[in-house]
Amino acid sequence: MIARKTALHANSIDWGLIRDLALYARHKSYAEAARQRGVTREAVYQNIKALEAATGLTLLDRSVRPSGLTAEGARLAAAGDMLLDVVQSVVVESGSDKNQQIRAIARQLSHLGHELRAAVGDA
Repeated sequence: MIARKTALHANSIDWGLIRDLALYARHKSYAEAARQRGVTREAVYQNIKALEAATGLTLLDRSVRPSGLTAEGARLAAAGDMLLDVVQSVVVESGSDKNQQIRAIARQLSHLGHELRAAVGDA
């Protein structure tokens, strides 16, 4: 499959799919990404395939083992990795106040939105 650009708005992408791509990129392993999430390896694999279908991009080079990221996959995984870091830092800083966490995450995500749009070619 050839990677292609597509008109896609960042707010139409399921965060869970990007999270799984970012976790796969961090660990270079479906099994470890699945362990981090508490789901099966197959669930992570299917979520990455669903993200490819949603974006119209080839995110993984499956001709090598373990699968490597394509250029688009690396950019999108990097944006997802930033989002994971933001969520983790906000949760740690905000303690158990869920409303404060949600507001802080929303503020941080608005700053990172342009990164995600650039990663999927919707700059």
